[in-house]
Amino acid sequence: MQITESEKMKATSEQVRLTNDSIDLILQNTEKTIERVADEQGINNPIAFKSELLKEFEQTTVNDSTIYSLYMGLAENGEMIMYPHAELDADYDPRERDWYTLAMEKPGESVWTDPYLDADTEKMVVTLSKAIPDQGVVAIDIFLDTLTRIVNEIKLSDTGYIFLVDNNGFYITNPTVEKVASDFSQEKLYGQLKDASGSLTSSYENKERLVSYTTNESTGWKVIGVIDTDEVTKTGYEMTMPSLFNLAIIIVIVTLISIFVAL
Repeated sequence: MQITESEKMKATSEQVRLTNDSIDLILQNTEKTIERVADEQGINNPIAFKSELLKEFEQTTVNDSTIYSLYMGLAENGEMIMYPHAELDADYDPRERDWYTLAMEKPGESVWTDPYLDADTEKMVVTLSKAIPDQGVVAIDIFLDTLTRIVNEIKLSDTGYIFLVDNNGFYITNPTVEKVASDFSQEKLYGQLKDASGSLTSSYENKERLVSYTTNESTGWKVIGVIDTDEVTKTGYEMTMPSLFNLAIIIVIVTLISIFVAL
């Protein structure tokens, strides 16, 4: 059964919405984790309770496979309490880093940085940080593997797919791996995504595409779905079911992670 361009655009918009909901589930799990860590008794006296905090950081990291590193930069002396241990440059001062200054600018809030490609693991990583009054900033680095895998597996009929772009216009995910961390902002399409969400027809990668997008409220990332305009053979039902299935998988994964971390 053929569907109209309007119906296909609606189905693509639904895919994008479901993908954004899935991203929220993953990010909210990390936000809950950092809130719990920020409420630890020793966090308000990190120098005296350094060993206890390290044990807590280790347990949290070991129990959540999405966490790359958990650490705290101290306001008093610039010391880093972190798990796993890493050799930092002698002049490294966390108080000068974006993850620290962003959190200090928004006391009481958990703040996401833009994703970046980690040089050691060659994986996409993003940092969530939260200021601890008078003590410093606690932060979590998480791998975006699960998010990337789920987004890349979503198919919009035969030719379409979804990708993510950060606040500076760099690809977070793309089915073409070589594009990850490269600049999307030079594309004509980027300049057309000015609203929080919307749908349009535009040229992208030398093809005319149906485009639907939305903005993730927690991070400001753009979630973008594209599909060739000349593809009119799939039904909206066939396009939407894969995302529903992937969303169910994410709910199970995040729920299990939350249970394990809470133990």
